Amino acid sequence: MMYKVMLVDDWEIFRIQFNRKAHLDVQKDFELVYEAKNGLEALNYLKMHDVDCVVTDIRMPVMDGVEFLKETRLIDEELPVVFLSEYEDFHYAKAAITHRIVDYVVKPVSERDIDQLFSKLKKELDQKVVEKRETGAPYDDLIPQMVETITDIDKLKQLIDTYIKRVDAFDQLEPVVQYVSCLKVLDEALCQRYPWLKHYRLKAPADFMHQNYLEEKNSGQLFKIAVTGLSQIVSYLYCYSEKQPLIAKVSELILSDPRQRTIKSLAERLFMNKNYLSDVFKKETGETLNEYMKSVTITRVTVLAHTTDLKNYEIAETLGFQHADYFSRLFKIVTGETLSEHRKKENLDFV
Repeated sequence: MMYKVMLVDDWEIFRIQFNRKAHLDVQKDFELVYEAKNGLEALNYLKMHDVDCVVTDIRMPVMDGVEFLKETRLIDEELPVVFLSEYEDFHYAKAAITHRIVDYVVKPVSERDIDQLFSKLKKELDQKVVEKRETGAPYDDLIPQMVETITDIDKLKQLIDTYIKRVDAFDQLEPVVQYVSCLKVLDEALCQRYPWLKHYRLKAPADFMHQNYLEEKNSGQLFKIAVTGLSQIVSYLYCYSEKQPLIAKVSELILSDPRQRTIKSLAERLFMNKNYLSDVFKKETGETLNEYMKSVTITRVTVLAHTTDLKNYEIAETLGFQHADYFSRLFKIVTGETLSEHRKKENLDFV
């Protein structure tokens, strides 16, 4: 398992040296996901992103390590935090023990010190994983329910409200942090249930909320937009029928590989007659299989156009089109605009 590390230190040179000595670029167990110059910058990142452990200096401008630790404990009581300390800072490290630091490392830091530190961190984090598996959370039952009701927005919102009320730690958090935490849990569970989902959205919902919240939009309204967006993606793209399990299988195959573009190739993969497959799909969904395939392809094209630097012909190649001209014509027929025109649009929703 790869654990996410955040490093906090106002000296850029130290951050570079620490990274080099820790070999975080080739580490099998840890990856450096963020570097902050002070406690406030680190705290803002922590409110919107998950990390597994933090290594932080004590003396920093804006917000020092001790104050950062106090604020961090309001967000996550159990997050492993390591202090980097100089000899004259030792009394700060002592004071911070009351806020449950894992360890402190005295500067200058050697490669051996860092190896020992990460070995200790790994043991602690591995133990947390084991304990979580053994005990489970009192709200775990709500997560599968949220996934199963993802297309029923009213029921989904009721479950989310119950989830937020049931998680005791949320009482001490700002509403925006509650919402982001809930979105992360829901999004992770959805991506496990629908592995294709992350390929059909412009942003992860938590990132969407983070970006727009920094622009001082209402957090509650943003949360509703994000949840509704998740619901709409699944409702629009995923086809299923309680009477005919085949529909879900067909849908998952197409969503997992949009290059699966002909009914013939799809029928062959399912060892079925293509006419029968087409008839069943139309009967159960009200949409032809060709129409559905085009919808999936266009959605994937849109996401690639706005989340990558791929040229139009490269997007065509990525999705298995042999002729870029046909690809361009198809996009314009379905959307009413060229792909180049579409790419100029800004401020799109995350779906």
